[in-house]
Amino acid sequence: MGMYMQNSTVRRIFEEASYLEEDYPTQRRQYIREKLIEAAIREADLIIMDGADGSVEELNWLTSAVALRFAEKVHIANQAQLQIKEVIDRVGT
Repeated sequence: MGMYMQNSTVRRIFEEASYLEEDYPTQRRQYIREKLIEAAIREADLIIMDGADGSVEELNWLTSAVALRFAEKVHIANQAQLQIKEVIDRVGT
């Protein structure tokens, strides 16, 4: 189970996947990942729609801004992993 199980949606997803736990651990993880992605997108959409002024332009702008922030977050994490690997490779050679 995840370490931030305070969210009721996350708890429900893990409960729904519990029947897969013992016999199908890979399928269980994939099911959980897909459901978490769906829930995150649904929640982000609701927040954006609630906070926007209602215009299509603002909805599109907010949606793209959220996507950009997620992309930046992933890029930073990937860059850090690459730098760690490069240091380890240098030390190991």
